[in-house]
This record gives sequence, C-alpha cells and structure tokens, in this order.
Amino acid sequence: MNIFDVISESPKTYIFQKGSNKTNLGGIFTVLYLVFLIAIIVGYIYDYCVYEKYEYNYFYKYFLNDEQIEEKKKDPEYNPPLNFSFEVTNKKNEILKDNFTISIMDIKNLDDLGGVGFEEFFKKSKKLKMGETINKKVDKFLLLLLFKCQGKNCTDFEKNREFFRENLNFTISHESKIIDFESADSPVINKTKTFYKPFITKQVLKFLPIWEFYNYEEQIGIFSRLFNYMSDSRNNWTFGQIENYKLLPFDNEDNAIIYDNETDIEYKLVFAMYNINILDGIHLYKRKAITLIDYFANIAALGTTVFNLLTKIFGALYSKNFDNYKIVENILSKEIKNIKKIKLNNKIESKLNFESKLIDDNLEENDTINFYNDRNSLNNENENKNDVDNLDEDEDEDKIYKLPKLRFYEFFFNLVYSKCCTYIKRQKLIDSCDQILYKYFSVENILYNQILFENLLKDYHWNNPKLKSIHKNELILELNKYI
Repeated sequence: MNIFDVISESPKTYIFQKGSNKTNLGGIFTVLYLVFLIAIIVGYIYDYCVYEKYEYNYFYKYFLNDEQIEEKKKDPEYNPPLNFSFEVTNKKNEILKDNFTISIMDIKNLDDLGGVGFEEFFKKSKKLKMGETINKKVDKFLLLLLFKCQGKNCTDFEKNREFFRENLNFTISHESKIIDFESADSPVINKTKTFYKPFITKQVLKFLPIWEFYNYEEQIGIFSRLFNYMSDSRNNWTFGQIENYKLLPFDNEDNAIIYDNETDIEYKLVFAMYNINILDGIHLYKRKAITLIDYFANIAALGTTVFNLLTKIFGALYSKNFDNYKIVENILSKEIKNIKKIKLNNKIESKLNFESKLIDDNLEENDTINFYNDRNSLNNENENKNDVDNLDEDEDEDKIYKLPKLRFYEFFFNLVYSKCCTYIKRQKLIDSCDQILYKYFSVENILYNQILFENLLKDYHWNNPKLKSIHKNELILELNKYI
C-alpha cells in the first residue's frame, strides 16, 4: 500500500536540533504579524455586523441566433401563459366601461392577419369586459381598443368632443414577479404588474408593448443545492414584464371606423396592441449570501498570504545569511573542548601500523607506485611527534572558536553590499560563512564527497590525526582575515 501514499513528506533538515533557528528579530516580526491579523479579524467582523449581507451581480445575456430564440419561446419558463386584464380610466381614475370596447383574438404572429380588415377582425374577435382576466401567452394575441361613438356616427365631432380631447389611460395588468434583494426568506415575490399607456381617443395608433424577460438566481453551496433538489425547492426564477413600448401611426385612418350591425353602433379604432416578445436576450440577476464562513475564509486567505510573504521576505533579507553565520559559529565552537594528550606506549604504536597492506595486488603498476610515494610522504610526516601527539601552541592561536556578534542590520546590508566597490570586514565575514555553506551543504557536493569517501573506506586506513580537525580547512583558515 505504500505506493499509494501521496501525503507523506520528505524528511526535513533540522538546524541546532530544532525545526528552525529562532531569533529575536523573528519574534518581533511574529508579534507584528499577530497584531496585523487581529486587526484584520476585527475589521472583517465589524464589516459583517454593519454592512450588507449579500453580494449582487447583473448582466445581460444575448441569445446568439434565431434558432436559439425560437427554442426559448417554446420553453414554458421563458414564454408561459399569463393572466392579463385591461382597463380604460380618466383623470379621476374612473373606469370608462360604457364608452370603450376591448376586442381580442388569438394569433401566432402579425403576419397571420394578412389582408383581414379591422371590421372582419372585430366580428371574429372576443369582446372583453373592463377588468376581465384572460390567460394568454405574451405574443399570441392581438387586442383592439374601440371607442363607442356618441350620436349617429363618429364624425359627429360635437357629440364626441369630450372624449376626443381628453387625456385617458389604458391600463395593462399582468402576472409577474418582483425581486426583494434584502429579503432573507423569499427574494422573489409574485406580484401583479401594472403598465399605463396615456392616449387621446382622436388618434389612431399601433401600440406595441416591448416584453422583456428576467432571471433571478440565488447562489448557494453544493449542500444547499442537494437539499433543494431533494426537497423540490428552487433557487432560480424566470419572469417577464413590459419595460417599454413603440407607437406607430396607421397608414390609412379611413379603415379605423367599424360599424356593428347587431348593435347599430359605430366604433372608432383608438389603437391596436400587440406584445413584442423579441427575446434576443435575458436580464440575469444573481445574489449570494455572505456568511461568517466567507469572512473567515477571507481572513484565512489574507492571513496566509501575508504570513507567507513575510516569511519569504524575512528569509531572503535576514534569516538566510544569519542562519549560515550561526551554523559556522556552532561548528567552530565544537572544538572548544580540551584535547586530551596521551602518551603512546608500545602496544598503541603497534596498532598504528602504517606498513599494513592498504591496496590490492591487482592494482596497476603505476597506481601502485603512486600509492607508495604517497605512503612514504605520510610516514615522513608522522615521524614528527609534535604533529601526532601535541598541537602546536602557535597553531592554537590561529584557530577560531567563536565569531564576533553582529547586529541584525549588518545582515540586511549584506544584500546590497557590493564586493567590487568597497571592503568591509564584517560583510566579508558573512560572505565567507555563506561560501562555506554553499560549498559543503550543496547537494551535488555532498553526494560527490560521499561517493569518494565510500571508496576511501574500502581501500584505506585513516591514520593521520591532523585530518580530524576542521581547522585545517582552507575556508576556515580564511576566516582569520576578517576577524
């Protein structure tokens, strides 16, 4: 099963037997970060308590082609049958049910009228009472508003003067919805919308109300959507309403007089009404409730971003150089312990047998000669008892066991310090510590030395005590120049 493990992390490199090197400056930055985080939390909670609890979005979505528009018109959600009612009122808001007649007839579109005159249409149409409710699709009926002429005929101006000059209102009432954006329970409310069209009876016009559709969506989470699906609840509503209209004149007003043989009444056409359902697009509204979880998510995102940014800046400007400096200092301090001096007796000397066979007989001749030359050089060096048994006092004075204490701003300054323009000993000291870490802590160098060391262990006995001290390293010796 271990091949499926993708959550285990690679081992981390520890420093000074800790997960990270803790510094006073890092503690100061941490306190400042906590103060900043607390300020963010307080600000967000205050904003949640005082300001709006919702986010709103609006855009207009266009339908791209006629085929898509026709498909939408067939969709009951976009073009449902609605309840309509009509009234004519005067300035006193009185319903003029005895002076006007409303005729309505079902049509698929205006082209279906063809050469049918208004008089023939009047005979085939259904007469509506003022305020009577009908259930029709928006663009599937044609309506005529007719004025009952007073006197013998409609040309009797004196008899009809009052209605020909008075400003009246034609009222269209229809089913629709309104959006209450501040309502927490039900933002979409069923309501009867009313549209008013002022007119003068003397005019003859084509009245074309423009119908537009709206869609409202309550944006919710996945669990709320699953709950709504199982409970047959909804969070999306589509509805329409009259937003505007067009007025077009009749080409020939002579055909605007209609005579009814049954009632012996002459009617004058005021206007013909047909709803224009272009449906070239839809108004889309979206609302999303803002909860405390959203605020906490924003706090966590902002806090994490600031923390990561602060960590990166602190590491790049200070921690990197400071850690390298402290590592070198700790390495040097490990040799402060007193070195025990021992006197070799014959038994110990016998164990230090430098003439033991260190190479195989199968080595090539040249490799053998080179090996013995190196062995003779090593034996000559070991003949000096001061190098084997005692550490020279002059060499002890050159050894470094502690680095000077540097201020934090010196590590910051090292980032902009130019080696080619000026010479500053403490900056050179920091650079030297970095150089030691870069050389010996780089992956390729560690692997390379490990491979060589593995071969060394296979073929040699390591008998030179001088090699056990880090103070023989050329980079360590170079630190003396800057202290």
